[in-house]
Parts: sequence; structure tokens; C-alpha cells
Amino acid sequence: MLNKKEIVARINTIREEKGVTAAALAEKIGVQRSSFSHLISGRNKPSLDLLVRLHEAYPEYSLDWLVFGTSTPPSSDRFAAVDKEVLPPPDLPPAPDQKITQENPRISSKVVGTILLFEDGSFEHFSSKS
Repeated sequence: MLNKKEIVARINTIREEKGVTAAALAEKIGVQRSSFSHLISGRNKPSLDLLVRLHEAYPEYSLDWLVFGTSTPPSSDRFAAVDKEVLPPPDLPPAPDQKITQENPRISSKVVGTILLFEDGSFEHFSSKS
């Protein structure tokens, strides 16, 4: 089960590192300020749509980190010289004729979890590590 409080804490980390108010962040990712305020206060749960919008606004923060907290968040100074409007190239899968090797561990990775998306924007995570 996902810890929604930890997800909100990671969202606040981004807000603090970027030096923006909750209202400014809500506007940047295209959500209503009241919805964002309710999220920060714990009244609302973070939706996958909100997390994707946040990742699109700040691609240096991976969805893996936003949702699960399992990868390392970026160092603020690591991206200091990067133009914030330039998106990094997407992580593309290898070409069909490319062999599975140690250089491509993603291809041979096992599925460790599933995310169910609901119409109301909420989601549930199921992990095979349970």
C-alpha cells in the first residue's frame, strides 16, 4: 500500500527546492489551487494525474521517486545549469533486434508491482514484495 503522507512530503520537497508557493506550483501544473491546498493539508489523496503533471513540469524528479520514494531525488545543484524548459530525451526501449544483455537490464526486469487507476483520479499500488 502506498503511503500518501510520504507522497505529499515528496511534493512539498519539490515545492521547497524550487522555491515556489503551493499556489504557484498548482498553477504551473494546471490544477486548482484549492485542490492542491487540500492535498497538502491531507484532505485529498494525490492522484496519478497530479503526479504525472508534476513530473512533466519538473522532469528531473522521476515518477518512481514521486510515487514510491525508491529512487534518489535529484540534487538541486546537479540541475542548476540546466534550462528548466528543456526536457531530457525519453528513456526509450531498445530496438526489436537488440539482444538482452547486461547492458540492458530493463528488458530482463521482473514486474514487481501494479498500479490500478480509478475514474476519480485515485490509484492503488500492489507490490509482489508483500
